[in-house]
Amino acid sequence: MVQVDCTEGDERDLTPERFVVAERTLEVEAVLDRWFGATYTYFKVRAADGQTYILKHDRATGTWDLLFTETDAPEPPPPTWPFSRSSDSGTH
Repeated sequence: MVQVDCTEGDERDLTPERFVVAERTLEVEAVLDRWFGATYTYFKVRAADGQTYILKHDRATGTWDLLFTETDAPEPPPPTWPFSRSSDSGTH
């Protein structure tokens, strides 16, 4: 579970303002996206640390979970030809 402070109001107006991760309080700079599941609301947010997070709010219990951080994403594969070339190619 994650502690999240958010605006008061209707579920459709609920907006995370700050949340605590590993004992650090992060301010939400922007809500990038939100979508509604059957019993959950998901928020994609950019925090003051520059990272992107996905928060899940359980509407039945009022609890929050952190599902994803930008740093959890796998490294992209290295570019392949024609975008990269061996440095020993000699000719162009």
